[in-house]
Amino acid sequence: MKLVFIIGDAAVGKMTVGQELMKITDLRLFHNHMTIEPVIEIFGRYDGKTIAEMRDLIFKNFAASENYGMIFTLMHWHIFPRRNGDTPKPGPVWQVQDMNDDRYLPSAEKLEELKSALRKELDLLCK
Repeated sequence: MKLVFIIGDAAVGKMTVGQELMKITDLRLFHNHMTIEPVIEIFGRYDGKTIAEMRDLIFKNFAASENYGMIFTLMHWHIFPRRNGDTPKPGPVWQVQDMNDDRYLPSAEKLEELKSALRKELDLLCK
């Protein structure tokens, strides 16, 4: 089974990219809010344990299925900080006030390098 992770900040287009990738591959999209929103609606609050259990069950059953692969979206702070010293005090990355400050944007050259690397990976995936 192929598994593609799309990781990024809030509201940057992870789901949109996943939807477009799904159109050109045989991958299925499992975006972050497919488990978050129903749990909040049912429980009336965010329940991380329930969300994690739902995700685990979906991954387990999907892996056992005949499906080709999955695209999964999530926010970066669940895995790694955005940069060294990301949190000036202990706590989740999203509490950092300047995490989207322009001084942390990649240079035009670095952005082109990242886009080129992504295109190569997508070409391999779509073969």
